[in-house]
Amino acid sequence: MTLKKVLFVMFSFICSSLLFCNENMSFSLPKENWGVTVDLSGFSVLGNSFGADGIERDISIEAGEKISGTLSIFLSDESPLECCDNFINNFDLQNNNVIYLNQSKMDDISYVYYDIETLNGDFLKGFACFVGTESRNASIFLLAKENALSFLPMSQKILMSFRIVENYQPQMNERIVLGKYYFENQDFFSALEIFDPLLKNSLLQKVLSDDDYRDFINISSSAYNVVGVPELGIKLLDEGICRLPEDSTFYYNLASMYALYGMEDKVISNLEKAYRFKAKNFNFAYLPNPLQDSAFQTFLMNSDNYKEVSNLVDWFAAP
Repeated sequence: MTLKKVLFVMFSFICSSLLFCNENMSFSLPKENWGVTVDLSGFSVLGNSFGADGIERDISIEAGEKISGTLSIFLSDESPLECCDNFINNFDLQNNNVIYLNQSKMDDISYVYYDIETLNGDFLKGFACFVGTESRNASIFLLAKENALSFLPMSQKILMSFRIVENYQPQMNERIVLGKYYFENQDFFSALEIFDPLLKNSLLQKVLSDDDYRDFINISSSAYNVVGVPELGIKLLDEGICRLPEDSTFYYNLASMYALYGMEDKVISNLEKAYRFKAKNFNFAYLPNPLQDSAFQTFLMNSDNYKEVSNLVDWFAAP
């Protein structure tokens, strides 16, 4: 291998590592140009949820069976210290027994460690950390079982890495999350503004797992279909099949798009492949019943089409 090729491979690996494998994970709100970074190595990110028209966000995290928590990003007029004080004062509204509490501050971060006895008689260790600037705020809450030895080092790692980031530039996985927010709120054009450059990124195939890739391709193709360019959605699904040739959802969604064109042969052939691979790979995603799917209703107005799809559904015992 020539020196130039070696350097190219090394550079590509370094860029990929910096962009997608950095332990300091970054998060933001959909309509804001700021975000937060925090070292969540050792934690699993379990889910994301948005509220209040996208100006609040909660990310649930977990470290094994002993530590769980939430990263929250929100707009607020309160300082980190005020947020921390309010958190502590809320203990008075609960029946939990606070055994130990230590509040402190470091730079623009306020935080508190505490031990509590719950209503069930369990003893837990807690950590709450607040960071903010003007109206931009974020917080992390951790709860751990009493014997969670990794609780203190993990909370200290979070404390030292937790930062507000101005002029935020989301990484690829974060852009996908933000695009999904728009998609789920039926703002398909905004979703595609985020998705389109990602789909053209040569690193996409390498970065996403099969499950994440399947989800992203199906959502993106659906968005293209909704905004009136199903040919781009079909192109995406064909690309998806090149990577996952036995994915039942890709074939089903292809069939639904071809139904819009009234292309009978392609509708039936793709539906048949969808249910055949679903039967073969029973752990794959649930498929709708095309007889009840609005995407097929015009296609099914033809009695011959209805009979053929109905026979197909009965043959594979579709739910």
